[in-house]
Amino acid sequence: KDVRLPRGTHPRGYFAEGLTVVGDKIFLLTWKEKDILVYDLLSFEYLGLYTFNSDGWGLAYDEREEILYATNGSQYLMQLEVPSEPPRMKAPFTAIKIKEAKEVRCFAGAATKELNEIEFVRPYILSNIWYDDRLVMLEPKSGECLGVLDFHGQYSKHRGEDVFNGIAWSKDRGTEKLMVTGKLWEKMFELTLTTPVYIPAPDEKTAPTEAEKPSSKPNEAAHAHPVSEGGQTSAATEEDAVAATHEAAKGEAQAGAHAHQ
Repeated sequence: KDVRLPRGTHPRGYFAEGLTVVGDKIFLLTWKEKDILVYDLLSFEYLGLYTFNSDGWGLAYDEREEILYATNGSQYLMQLEVPSEPPRMKAPFTAIKIKEAKEVRCFAGAATKELNEIEFVRPYILSNIWYDDRLVMLEPKSGECLGVLDFHGQYSKHRGEDVFNGIAWSKDRGTEKLMVTGKLWEKMFELTLTTPVYIPAPDEKTAPTEAEKPSSKPNEAAHAHPVSEGGQTSAATEEDAVAATHEAAKGEAQAGAHAHQ
């Protein structure tokens, strides 16, 4: 759908990043502006913003647990508080706080830096890694690395900043589909999941039955590979996650202008 927001209804000059649906609203993360912009889900009317003390790369929401997840280009998967106050058009703005940050270690125990776009696909978080053709499959609350989806060779045309970066999940007429793409790619790839993934209805708060629960094994689509020993996590503070943002920013400066979306 081609969406054209009315003039004057949204802030200008923002670098848009991760986006997710929270109830009847759309939360849009910004790269370095440290704001989360909020829109009405149906009308796309701009409702205001929240502040966020970090760079923003990826954003995802667990409807059942009411937890926001975010990445900032570091090795941390962050849990954010969902504010009870509505977004504001003018200061003072409500701050969305980082409740917890888990360090992700997917490959031989090394910190998996530059976690990028994320998508919540129950019971996993799927995450792109900047300049990498793999998706990592994470346990949301612990950050434990459960597997890797390898897309090497799936799209050979991308060069330079046109990186593998974009994940979406849909359930259309009972068929679960995972879609992936990249910056400036002319194609979007649709994958059929070989392992059922349980997604609750928007108003559902109860846990799934045993029959509805998915297998604990990673999805096999797109050549899923188990993680080697050492795919562990460690807890971190908000200061750790924010500090890692600055470390990631230094790497970006060395690599050139950041345009990974």
